Amino acid sequence: GSTSRIRKGTYSLCGPIVNRWTESDRMSMTRPAGLLLVLCLFLFGVASEALAEGACCITGGCVQTTSSGCLLIGGEYLGDGIPCDPNPCVPICSLEPTVLDFGRITVNTSRNLEFVVRNDGYVRATGSFSESCEGFQLVSGTTYDLEPGESAPFTVRFRPITTGGYECQVDGTVCD
Repeated sequence: GSTSRIRKGTYSLCGPIVNRWTESDRMSMTRPAGLLLVLCLFLFGVASEALAEGACCITGGCVQTTSSGCLLIGGEYLGDGIPCDPNPCVPICSLEPTVLDFGRITVNTSRNLEFVVRNDGYVRATGSFSESCEGFQLVSGTTYDLEPGESAPFTVRFRPITTGGYECQVDGTVCD
């Protein structure tokens, strides 16, 4: 059968079980007692060495816990060392540029400009945009669904139908 080398005394909670082994600290993992030791090392040894905590997003906010604790409460673990203050469980998005300047455009011609929404947070971000201004149109979609670190471009087309100044504000949610 397969064997695994275990150092005695490494895992204090499993010490009584580990110290029962002989054969120069080698044991067969196919014996029932060997499986018990593996379970003990997994539950106590690995867990005791990996008690790092981080942010766990749950409905209504953030709690500081281990990854396994977060799993038990049905949360989304963001990673070891990530604090709950400021709350990382809310989407954090950026929008660039915040102003689109189409410059001078001949009547009945068009120009497209782009803005980008980026998810700078640790959790999924969703949102949408709309416009209702004469001469302006969102041409590349109106919604986004971004994982952390992802971005989505949006294209606005401006096509003036008469001479004069035009201004438009794109409405929407920058981050939900």
